[in-house]
Amino acid sequence: MSRSTAKSALPPLSAVPGLPAGETLLQSLPGKMLVLGLTFVDSKGVLVDQHQTSGRVEEVDANGMATLRQSDGSAFRFPVDPMAIKPAGPGEYRVRNSGVKVLNPDFLGHFEVEVQRNADVERYRMGGYPANWQPPV
Repeated sequence: MSRSTAKSALPPLSAVPGLPAGETLLQSLPGKMLVLGLTFVDSKGVLVDQHQTSGRVEEVDANGMATLRQSDGSAFRFPVDPMAIKPAGPGEYRVRNSGVKVLNPDFLGHFEVEVQRNADVERYRMGGYPANWQPPV
């Protein structure tokens, strides 16, 4: 799990077991299918809500933020964090929110996000991480 409020920067982007030799997560993600889960917690770590989505990764920008194109055509932004994104095993994955079935996705991801208000949860659900999001240092 990766907490967006962690006290350290993201780990090196090459630290993902299961990728082809010499390939980083940044290089591997574009064009790949991803199932992504978000767990929202409050400042005490208490579960507030959960969200799942899936789609194809369109791009990864120079700041390590990826854009996922969801099945409804909307974009969802997330940080490329090798602690949170791993190669997926073969199989059928069901996205809880929508019931969409994803057969043999390339990657699975999970992030734990600390939120202050319900409006924060809704903002993440609608489009992922905000454009100005930076990994904690």
